[in-house]
Amino acid sequence: MKPIDYSAHSEILRQVGFESRTLLNGITGPIQLIRSLSNDPNLLEILHILELSTIRFEKFSLRLQLLSDLLNPTF
Repeated sequence: MKPIDYSAHSEILRQVGFESRTLLNGITGPIQLIRSLSNDPNLLEILHILELSTIRFEKFSLRLQLLSDLLNPTF
């Protein structure tokens, strides 16, 4: 039985993980800037929710990278 080649799947997962982390950097930067410029408690609460969501999404992105590495350890 021939081993399954997961390299294409791995590459897709790797790219999705990379692109999502790139997008997250574009979101977290402005969040930090707004946080540093604002004292409005309502806005700070919204920013906190956004930060929690970006952290969760970043963890998901890193799991995609790990899965990609497991599927194709040559990358």
